[in-house]
Formats: sequence, structure tokens, C-alpha cells
Amino acid sequence: MGLSILAIKPKPETAKALEAEAREALLRRADEAIYAAAIPRSSRRAIKENELSTEIAVENKKRQIKEAQMEADRSVRERRRQIEQEEMTGKIDIEERRQQLVTSPPPTQG
Repeated sequence: MGLSILAIKPKPETAKALEAEAREALLRRADEAIYAAAIPRSSRRAIKENELSTEIAVENKKRQIKEAQMEADRSVRERRRQIEQEEMTGKIDIEERRQQLVTSPPPTQG
């Protein structure tokens, strides 16, 4: 008895996915080669510096956004604290009035 396997083929979707990664790597290498050949070294340095400056600007903007969010959160917490304080003051006033009503002598009838 003998067994021969002539081929193992993936499903078409799997084959496309496997080929896509290799195709992207080839395209990336081709792009890098074109970039290296077409752009002088000094221009590449300027481009890289520009990219780094952009990254720094993006990080600074992210930091500003985070600081603004933190400030907004702090403002919300402060406003909630003020509201709670006002509610507590109102409850204290009501309790003081109740206490006065309980301790004050009843009005005299004529």
C-alpha cells in the first residue's frame, strides 16, 4: 500500500491573506529603495527632523488635551462640592427653623 499527497492548498481567503503580507513587505521594500534613490541624504535628514518635530508637536497637543480634561474634571468636582455645600446649608437652615418652632412658646390666645 502507498499514499501520495500531491498538494495541500489553503482556502482562497487564507491564500489571499498569506499573500497579502508578503506583497506588503515587497511593496514596502520597493518604496524604501525608491525613497533612498530619489531623495538626497540632506533632504532625508530634513524630512526625518520634520517627522520628529511633528511627533513632538502631537505629543505636546496630547499633553494639553489631557491637562484640559483634568482641569474640566477638577471644575466639575468643585461645582459638585459647592452644590453639596449649598444643600447642606439649606438643610441646616430648615433644621434651625424647626428647632425654633419646637422651643418657642405657643402663641397666646386672646
